[in-house]
Amino acid sequence: MNIPIPPTDNLYKFEALVGTIIVFASLYFPRVLLIKLDEEVDAATIKIGTAEAELKFATRKEATISKILDNAVAPKKSISEFDGKKVVLEYSESELKGMLAQIEELERSMRISDVEVKVGQQRMERLLKDFKWVEREMYCASIVGLIMALTGYSLWYWRIQVYQDKALKRSANEPNAAA
Repeated sequence: MNIPIPPTDNLYKFEALVGTIIVFASLYFPRVLLIKLDEEVDAATIKIGTAEAELKFATRKEATISKILDNAVAPKKSISEFDGKKVVLEYSESELKGMLAQIEELERSMRISDVEVKVGQQRMERLLKDFKWVEREMYCASIVGLIMALTGYSLWYWRIQVYQDKALKRSANEPNAAA
């Protein structure tokens, strides 16, 4: 019974070429992905910074309006009067109601900004985990590809090519000897 012999020459070359392709692909594609992840991290950082700035601004404005409302006085006849070194300002009831509405809007804005900051921080954590994962996978794929390529090239050379080279040298020397 004749068992077919697999074409080892092609298998070694296949292993070598696939290993080489894996090495180059593992160096190129993860880098592209890392660049995209880096851009997303930058965008998330900007968004977090903006939300934090808006939160600080809204907090300061809310504190200022609250201080004004706490120091609000009953309307008097004069526009302002001196109370020691402080100027006492007078506000109408509609102005005070407007300030209360502003406080409510600022509190809403602060809650939204706070949520945006928390969500942005969570997104940053996920992106950094993805970044580490891609980096780890890149190294693993590079090592596997390198091992495949070196194994394939060495097996192809030592088990196939060396003997083909010797046969070619013999056949090249035989016609010269016969002449």
